[in-house]
Amino acid sequence: MGFLSTEQMDAVEANRSGGQYLRTKQIEPGSAVKMRFLGDAITGVGGWRDGKPLRFAIKPSADEFDVDTLDVDMNGKPGMLRDFIACVVWNYKDEALQIFEISQVGIQDKLIALQKSDDWGDITTYDVSLKKTKKGDRIDYEVTPSPNGKGKLDKTIENAFDSTYIDLKKLYSNEDPFKKD
Repeated sequence: MGFLSTEQMDAVEANRSGGQYLRTKQIEPGSAVKMRFLGDAITGVGGWRDGKPLRFAIKPSADEFDVDTLDVDMNGKPGMLRDFIACVVWNYKDEALQIFEISQVGIQDKLIALQKSDDWGDITTYDVSLKKTKKGDRIDYEVTPSPNGKGKLDKTIENAFDSTYIDLKKLYSNEDPFKKD
């Protein structure tokens, strides 16, 4: 096996700042991450089983899937399937393309409100900052659009997005979305 297995190396790299995934747990309370949403997002439902993510494009019926097989959450509550939005973003701090899988309802609702807004519209046409705040045990996220970058996409970001293979649909089968078959 060697020093680390492939799975262990992937897990370490994915949880690190600058990895291929933007993770809200990496944002320190009081700080923000500026990003640009790129391309089309996918949606679905997901949970965890045996410590690994499990995702479906469409919520399976009780006959098709037993939610009791999901891992319990951090509070010891039974696992459940949650709605998610997965998308590609440019993380300005890390200067990298990343996949942002959004399962927090508060973030989803704020992004959907921006997308529906007559003033903002298509969320891929401006930068957005995501700020993490903590009040006691409660964690909230502020989603703030940036009027400065509206309509403008830096050529570096555009070239990185156009030249990088990312297939978000591979998330449904737990494949590497950055790996071309």
